Amino acid sequence: MLAIQVGKARVQFHTTSRALRDAIAARFGNGEQGFCEVLPERRDLKIEMKDGMALVEYEGQIGRIDLARSEVHVTSSLVLADALVRAALAWQLASSGGILLHSSAVRIDGRAYVFFGRSTAGKSTLAHAYGDVIADELSLVETSDGKAFAVHPTPWWHGKGPPAPLAQLVWIVRGEAPSARRIRGGELVRGLSKEAGRYFPVADFERKVFDLCAEMASSGGLRVAAGEGRVVEDVREALERFKEAA
Repeated sequence: MLAIQVGKARVQFHTTSRALRDAIAARFGNGEQGFCEVLPERRDLKIEMKDGMALVEYEGQIGRIDLARSEVHVTSSLVLADALVRAALAWQLASSGGILLHSSAVRIDGRAYVFFGRSTAGKSTLAHAYGDVIADELSLVETSDGKAFAVHPTPWWHGKGPPAPLAQLVWIVRGEAPSARRIRGGELVRGLSKEAGRYFPVADFERKVFDLCAEMASSGGLRVAAGEGRVVEDVREALERFKEAA
C-alpha cells in the first residue's frame, strides 16, 4: 500500500504489481518529475459508478476507486493508475474545498497567478517565462479557511515549491482578435468549470466543483485573447494595465 497526498487529499494506492507500485512511488515521490514524460495526451476512460465504487476502464483494463475510503486498486497500466489517482484526489478535494484545475501557476511577489485555458493556449509558455513555477499544467486550488484560496503544486508536469495565496485568475483564449478585459460572474464560472477536473458523472460531485468555481470567480479575473506568438507579451501588458487601472 502506498499513501499519496496532494493538498488536503490523501489516497491509498493498492496494486499487486511491484513494478507498477515502484513506478507510482517514484513519480509521486519526486514532484519535479511528474507524469509528463510517460503518459499520452489522449486518454479514453469509461467510468461506471456502482455501490460507492468507481469502475474505470482504459483500453480494456479496469481499475476501481473505493470512494468512501479513498482507495485506488489497479493491477496494470501506468496510464490507468495515474487516472485513478487523479480522479480519487479530485473526489476527496471537492468535499474539502479544492479542485484540480487544468492550468499553470506562478509566484509573483509571493502570490499565485493562475493561467487557465484549453490545451495549446500558452499556459506552459507563461509558466516558464515568469520562472517561479508552482505548476506547469495541473494546479490544485483550494480554500484555506473557507474563504481565501491558495494555489498548490501537484505531482504532475513539474509542480514544485510551497503553496501561495491566489492573486489573479487569467483565462487565456486563442483564435480571437487580441484583447484583454476584466470578467467575473457567470462568464468566469463557465471558463473555470471547463478546465476543472470533473471526473465523475455524479450530480453531487458536479455541484461541488461548480460551487467552488463560483466561489473562485467571485473575486473576478482577466480574459486575455493573445495574438499569435505573443501570449507572454499580451498577458504581461494586460496584468500591468489592469494593475494600474485598479
